[in-house]
Amino acid sequence: MLFLLILSLLPAAALCAYVYRKDRVDKEPPALLAKLFFLGVVICFPAIHIESLLDFVIEGFFSLFGVSYGEDVYLDTPTFYAYQFVGNLFGVALVEEGLKWLVLFFVTRNNKNFNSFFDGIIYSVFVSLGFAAYENVQYVFSFGFSTAVMRALTAVPGHMFFAVIMGLQYSRWHALTNARNVEKAIRAGNPSFRPVIDPKPKLALSIVLPVLFHGAYDFCCSFENAFWVVMFYLLLAALYAYCFSSVRKISKMDADDMTVATWLVTKYHPEFGETLTQYAAGQPAYSPAYAANGAGAAASPAQPYASSAQAAPSPAAPVQAPQAYPGPGAPQGNAPTGAGSPAAYAGAYRTAIPAGTLFVSSGGAPCENNRPFFLPTGDCYSGEWKDGLANGMGTYYFKDGRRVTGMWVNGRTY
Repeated sequence: MLFLLILSLLPAAALCAYVYRKDRVDKEPPALLAKLFFLGVVICFPAIHIESLLDFVIEGFFSLFGVSYGEDVYLDTPTFYAYQFVGNLFGVALVEEGLKWLVLFFVTRNNKNFNSFFDGIIYSVFVSLGFAAYENVQYVFSFGFSTAVMRALTAVPGHMFFAVIMGLQYSRWHALTNARNVEKAIRAGNPSFRPVIDPKPKLALSIVLPVLFHGAYDFCCSFENAFWVVMFYLLLAALYAYCFSSVRKISKMDADDMTVATWLVTKYHPEFGETLTQYAAGQPAYSPAYAANGAGAAASPAQPYASSAQAAPSPAAPVQAPQAYPGPGAPQGNAPTGAGSPAAYAGAYRTAIPAGTLFVSSGGAPCENNRPFFLPTGDCYSGEWKDGLANGMGTYYFKDGRRVTGMWVNGRTY
């Protein structure tokens, strides 16, 4: 019995570990992931009762179109296919994915740890694999070793695949919501600026797409003829390829909320840099001398958006109005503590970055590698670079753990 229990839990545990290792930007708290996994187990119980009720309703409805022989009802082929379609899509897939989505949304949407793009995927996977783990225990204890092997390759990964599809759209909603908040902050100081980002369609897709794929998966499993068996394995192979490649790709490209939000706003508004400059010029904290001469001319108006200790704003908490922050360029005069680079080191710092360099890599936060790109203050910078100043997307890491990520224009970000 212990062997079967371990065998039934191992696939979900292995997939959870795999996805957890792919979370590169900011590891999620184990307590949060354990909570999501546990709630995934809990929702199995209402799912069983809801599915039983819907099965009774759907079967009763389609029996009206069949021919009765005693207690049995026979359906013609088109009606039987319709019965299987409705039952699998609405009686199973919508119930299971809907309950998973409710846990995902209400537990994580405002969570302070939801601060990078990959987080939506890992949250969704842990909820779904909690559900799959309990479901797998029930099947394995009922049908034995062969079922454990088969489900380890099909049903349990299948739940993860539906979760990756859900989590990807959920992360897109989260990122677009943050970008929308940036748009609102810009518009607050520049009425001519027109927000265009709408995150709601991605939120809808985060439930619609996994329901459709789950429904298709179960529909193919409902038939034993060769055609539908082949269709099932083709669908499963496609899900394997798409979801594992998506996890690897997003893991490599993952970034914190403000980086993603700024990139999105820049994508929708190519004039982003100019708009922010106009906006900043109308703010009380804005200093013309600061804008003209960099960090050496004035103290930084505010603290950076995010740090290793404080997560970037969540969709429920609109971002602060944009403010100008000192960049990694070599300003004139003395730089304020923790920002910029003193003039005494300007030559040495610029010499370390060859003329014409368009990108400076720190080797990853907090700049463990590539020491030539450390500032003498202990700070460092990773991002796009032009004409001796930060220009484009980049992150400035302070030695005390704070960081500023965003769009840089001539050594400043907003």
